Amino acid sequence: MLLVLALWGSGTVKNNLAWAETRPADAYKAAVAFVGKEPAVSGAVKFSQLEETVIERWDVGRWRVSGYVDTQPKPGVTVHTLYYCVLQYKGTDRWAIEDMQFERVE
Repeated sequence: MLLVLALWGSGTVKNNLAWAETRPADAYKAAVAFVGKEPAVSGAVKFSQLEETVIERWDVGRWRVSGYVDTQPKPGVTVHTLYYCVLQYKGTDRWAIEDMQFERVE
């Protein structure tokens, strides 16, 4: 029991549990939610699918998600915008954004 308490205190067990808490699909959903709220991509009509998106786990609970979003600022005009964002999982479906960048491709 003392060993378990020592490992918990050192963060080893907590890190392993946190590592298992999030999946790439969770990071993708959080990224889409954050990106969709940005004024730079208002009028979003299509996000890259999970399979088309690059999702990297950087650390325990820390993810980098790269994809694209298509917007229609005017009817008949589609703008393709690449994005990436770095997210931190804060537990219980809470995410924080660390960084977000956009690059418009026309």
